[in-house]
Amino acid sequence: MTKKNRKLRIASVLDGTPGHEKQTLAVIGALSRRVETDVARVRVRKKSAFQTVKSFLLLAAGRFSPPGGLKGRAFPDIIIGTGSSTHLPMLHLKGKSRAKAVTCMTPDFFIRKKMDLCLVPAHDGTRPGKNIFFTQGPPCGPGLSGKHDKGRGLVLVGGTDPKSHVWDSGDVLRRIENIFEKEPHVRWTVSSSPRTPAETEEGLAALAGRFENAVFFSWKDTPRGWVERVCAESFRAWITADSVSMAYEALAAGCRLGIIPVKWKKRSSKIQKSVDGLLEGGLADSCEAWLSGTLPPENIPAGNIPDRAPGALNEAGRCAEEILRRWGRGS
Repeated sequence: MTKKNRKLRIASVLDGTPGHEKQTLAVIGALSRRVETDVARVRVRKKSAFQTVKSFLLLAAGRFSPPGGLKGRAFPDIIIGTGSSTHLPMLHLKGKSRAKAVTCMTPDFFIRKKMDLCLVPAHDGTRPGKNIFFTQGPPCGPGLSGKHDKGRGLVLVGGTDPKSHVWDSGDVLRRIENIFEKEPHVRWTVSSSPRTPAETEEGLAALAGRFENAVFFSWKDTPRGWVERVCAESFRAWITADSVSMAYEALAAGCRLGIIPVKWKKRSSKIQKSVDGLLEGGLADSCEAWLSGTLPPENIPAGNIPDRAPGALNEAGRCAEEILRRWGRGS
């Protein structure tokens, strides 16, 4: 797709959502580790339903205003974005530049047909297609390099989502307390998320205050990159089941993953299917089985535990390889 010895030009379309941007930048980072790249960042704003419909009609009429971020730069070879707010700007750039449009996650059917490549989590249940590439969870990178300390552990707590699950603060706190009690020799770092209810945050802070081997950090007090750094330092990570993106990030970092359960509202939800796949595939430990000592033999490490737990994922790397397989390495 690109001339020999020319950098691969990439436009990253970013919507301001940390989870979306992390996926986009993970894929671009993986590409940049494989070939020389020239990356432009294009910022877009989230739109209301009315604004989205208006933008779609303008795009169909050829009057959609181009996003900023490319002024004075050559058109890209590849456009990468994540989230519905990025889709129409991506398609506009695709039409103007003839670049290949790549999106993470599963877009709506009409948008999906117009994308050159969709990096789709297998648990979404999307039908296979020429422009579909299935991933195991979101495309996370390999994480920060570092020696995972067997004496350090991480607990990441999600929170409410009225569509997917019932949040029970008492049950979550009780299980975390049991984890602390079972491994008193481990130094536990605990953190919350923007979805964590105030009562759960208060409970986590109080719980950590009762244990000398635990410390709590509210998500509001953690800088960008904090989770990645702590994952790189911790051997084990316990994640509440609703925070599936964090679970995959811990796996990508090489942590041994454990799942703290929540009460699902729908048995067939995408998130639950993803979590069940991790548990059934031996990539994660069930909190109940771990606490009761009934883990399957293949889930119990024997002898010298490696610095990076087995099964570490690098889905961003797989995505980068697929992009380059389809459209060349730019060198």
